[in-house]
Formats: sequence, structure tokens, C-alpha cells
Amino acid sequence: MPDFNQNEELLSELIFALEMSQGDFRLFLARCNNLTQRDRLMERLQESFSGDLAKLQLDESVGELYATICQQLGEQQPDAFMVWGFESVKDVDKLLVSMSLVLDEFRKNFHFPILLWIDAEVSRKFIRLIPDFENRASLTVFETPTQELIDFIQQTSDCVYQKVLESGSGIFLYSTDLGLAESTYQELINARQELANRGISLETELEANLEFVLGRAADNYTEIALNHYQRSLELWQQVNNSVRVAHIYYYLGLWWQSYAVRHRVEKDMAFQKACSYFQQSVETFDISDRPDLVAKFINAWGKILQLLERWDELDIVAKRAIELHQTYS
Repeated sequence: MPDFNQNEELLSELIFALEMSQGDFRLFLARCNNLTQRDRLMERLQESFSGDLAKLQLDESVGELYATICQQLGEQQPDAFMVWGFESVKDVDKLLVSMSLVLDEFRKNFHFPILLWIDAEVSRKFIRLIPDFENRASLTVFETPTQELIDFIQQTSDCVYQKVLESGSGIFLYSTDLGLAESTYQELINARQELANRGISLETELEANLEFVLGRAADNYTEIALNHYQRSLELWQQVNNSVRVAHIYYYLGLWWQSYAVRHRVEKDMAFQKACSYFQQSVETFDISDRPDLVAKFINAWGKILQLLERWDELDIVAKRAIELHQTYS
């Protein structure tokens, strides 16, 4: 099992290799799947490196690494150059191929080592797309300790759930509102897969919580999100957590409501499904003796009843909502 001390030793070896390569072009790859851990390692490297370390964080639109480095450095020749952010580049395949095309320019014009921070997915692309570049690189793999992987899943899941619970049905929180980066979905998938590779299964409640967060981190309009919500529902039903079941019902209702907007031919069917899920959400919160949560989520049911023009039912739900909102403002 990987541990903190092992990563510290690897980092020390990497820093030493960078310092010994000053004045020459050498390529180093540092692979780390967990961005929090990567940022911590990068900070330690910057603190410990004895020379002039230039840095570049790639933005999503960058298309050529060589030209971007040249633009930043001008005539400067630092002791080493560090690059990160490959996971956020929209067309990373194009970026990698462009690197291979100018490999000779790297060697001729950069008289310093270059360190590229990558994750497992980008590492696979290096091997597949630019093997000539990858073969010249020295690779250091930083493994995330098992407990840190579990803590990452736990903390991310708890944080997201708390925020969406507090928001109720009044506002849909997008990924940025939830503190989720574009890379979070893949990071969570990677963390679970790495634990599975180590023979470690998540406890049912944590798995259920993770599935919900994966649904929220995915594009909420896709079937990928729907599948995560349904899996989360199954798991929460297994452990008889009625509050979490009610909450997943609400998000399934939201998914079908948005489906109705995007698929006009199936609008009536989708609105009916959404209405059923919103109703189940409210009724399950009721069974759980959580009138405060009924107050937070009942408006979604009322809205869909209005769209369906089911006026008698809307009258009952609206009166109930008014009573609840007078108590739970």
C-alpha cells in the first residue's frame, strides 16, 4: 500500500533529478490522479527546489505547448520549467500531437528540464499518441494513500449533499456552486477504481452518496446522470435511509422535468414521470417525519402539477405548502 513517506522519497528523488539536469533539456513526467495531492506535492517541490523554477498552468483552450512556453519565457532560460493542467484542456489529444511534431525544437531551444504533471488518463494518451515523446521521459508515479482516497470521496460527497439539501427546490445548484471542478467527476471515478484495484470496497452508504455526487457532477441532462441517480436510489433503499431516498426521488423528478423540456414529443410522459417522483419525494419526507424538508421540496411538486393543469391536486398541495411555509419560513 502506498504511503506518505514513499511519496516524499519519490518527490525528493524528482527534485534531485531536476536540479542535476539544469542546463540540459530533459523531460520528466509526474503522474498523480488526485488533484489535491498533486497541488500539495507541487507546493512542496517549489519550496524545496534550489533554482529558478518557471511555472505554467494550462487553460482549457491551449493548443500548443511549445509555442505557449516560448511566449511565456521569451529569451529567459530558467533552471527548470513545470507544467500542469492537462486534465482541463478541452482538446488534449491535439495538444499532445502538436508536442510530438516539434520535439526537435524542444531539444534545440530549451536548455532546461521540463516537468509535466499528468493523470493516468493523460499518461495513457502519451503512450498511445506520442510514444516518441513518452519514451524520452522519466516517469514518477505518485500513488494516493488508501485512507486519503476514502477521505476524498467522503468529504466531497458530504459537502455536495449538505449544499443541495440546504438549497431545497428553490434553486438548482450547478457544479461551480457545489465547488465541483470539471475534473471532479473523473477524479471520483479514478478514486473508486483505485480502491477497487487494491481490493477495497466502499461501505454501502458511502457508495450511495458517491453515486449521487457522480450524478450531480455529470452533465445533469445525460443518461449518465440518470443512471447514477438510480443506482444511488437502489443503495439508499437497501440501507432503509428514507430521507436520502426522498432526496433522490426529487433529483429523479428534476431529471425528467429537464428531459421534458428537451424532448417535446415525449413532454407529457416525462412531466408525468417528474410529477410522480416529486410526489414520492414529498410523501417519503412525510413518512420520515421531516416536515421541514417537505417545506423545502414541496414547491417542485406544485410547479409540475401546474404545468400538467391538474388543478384539484394543485389546490391541495398549494394549501399544504402555505401551511408549511408559515411554520418553516
